[in-house]
Amino acid sequence: MGKKIDRQSQIDTITKYYQHNGIKFKKNKNISMISVYLPSDLDDYYKVFIGHVGVLMKQPNNGYIFIEKLSFKQPYQAIEFKSKAQLKNYLTAYYKPYGDKKLPVPIIMENDHYLK
Repeated sequence: MGKKIDRQSQIDTITKYYQHNGIKFKKNKNISMISVYLPSDLDDYYKVFIGHVGVLMKQPNNGYIFIEKLSFKQPYQAIEFKSKAQLKNYLTAYYKPYGDKKLPVPIIMENDHYLK
């Protein structure tokens, strides 16, 4: 089932989509949009879809606050993180693939670039 997953190709497709559709983000070192792209195994392994977004704000103490809404019935929540790596670990664990262990972990984007 499916072909080998090429994460870099998926990341490139996401960034090209932003560029092609004129999606731009203001450069701001204190606030950014975090998008979680989830892998889909319904058609083939080369597809991802946006499954979650939130706002990341830098704090004066060099930490971060991530504001997200997990569902329509739940209130917004704010979570503190010491680093972007800690945020990425949280999102990767929360949105890990269900069932098929061959699917990759989500792609996490900060504005229009991959969050390393």
